[in-house]
Amino acid sequence: MLKLRKLALASVVCLNLATVTDAGLLRDTLTDCIDYTQSAGFDDFIGTGCVDGCCECGPEWEFSTSILYLNRDQIGDQVLVTGAGGGPALSTSDFDYDYEMGFEVAGKRTIEDHFISTRFFALDSLTTNRSAVIPGFGGNIVTSPLTPFGAGDLNGTYGSDLYSLEVNLGRVVSCDTEVYLGIRGMELGEALNVAFSTPPVFTVNSETDNYLYGLQAGGESTLFERGRFSIEGAGAAGIYWNHARSTVWAAQPPVAPTFGGTARDSDDMVAFSIEAALKAKYDLNNTLALFAGYQLQYLGGVALAPDQWNRAGNLAVGTATPVPTSVDSSDVIYHGFNFGLEATF
Repeated sequence: MLKLRKLALASVVCLNLATVTDAGLLRDTLTDCIDYTQSAGFDDFIGTGCVDGCCECGPEWEFSTSILYLNRDQIGDQVLVTGAGGGPALSTSDFDYDYEMGFEVAGKRTIEDHFISTRFFALDSLTTNRSAVIPGFGGNIVTSPLTPFGAGDLNGTYGSDLYSLEVNLGRVVSCDTEVYLGIRGMELGEALNVAFSTPPVFTVNSETDNYLYGLQAGGESTLFERGRFSIEGAGAAGIYWNHARSTVWAAQPPVAPTFGGTARDSDDMVAFSIEAALKAKYDLNNTLALFAGYQLQYLGGVALAPDQWNRAGNLAVGTATPVPTSVDSSDVIYHGFNFGLEATF
């Protein structure tokens, strides 16, 4: 009986607010209002102090967790190793990434028409491999100046890790749209290892670390909604201070070693990001929803492992001899699919 009284009172409120106009949107259906009072709870509606009508009073808490299935886009065509005749034996285009799994967790607290949200995602150990026979039994490692060698084959492994944490403050613009400003930190780490054999045996390694801290702005909007099914779009752009570090070195067993040089440097640079996502969602009930979608993350102004080879000097020097180098910057794209579970109340 008490629930019926609450529902009747909600209907009276909605009838007195037959047409609700917000950001150019008209909400004039009693059904929408009743749906909101049932999902958010009429007591919650009264407690929020909403004055624009019950259609504007959505859930106060939102949590989601998802599995990411991402790939890394083509990383250029930079020559890393040449054969004796000068032709490329290993290039960055030879590394072909496959999709790898990551994860994401997010939460949001909404109070009236403002909210605070946070999100963390991780893509760990995205790795690709490449083996090749070196024409002419030897050639050059494309450093500056070149590093000559005499091996007959190689095996390369290229790995990449990306982590991101953000906190945003936002505003609900309308029933379907919200915008936000926030702070974001990201860490991008890469490692490129190339092992040469069929003697002599030696390895060349390049590692980079990027620590990005900055600001971002973005928004989300419901693009389509029918019954329990909806399609949502989101986008964000940010600018960051990036502290980038690079290390390139060669190593060889201590039997007549000829490779042992190390090139190390760090630099502070400006980086930026663009992120976009499209998500399809199906409401299981008033609290839980399943979703799946596509997302893209672009980063510019970051140090990538292959780019540092051309910046390092000749690596065929003693282990105690420093090799001159400098940090180079480039861009990278991660993209792919996600699917997960969302809870609202």
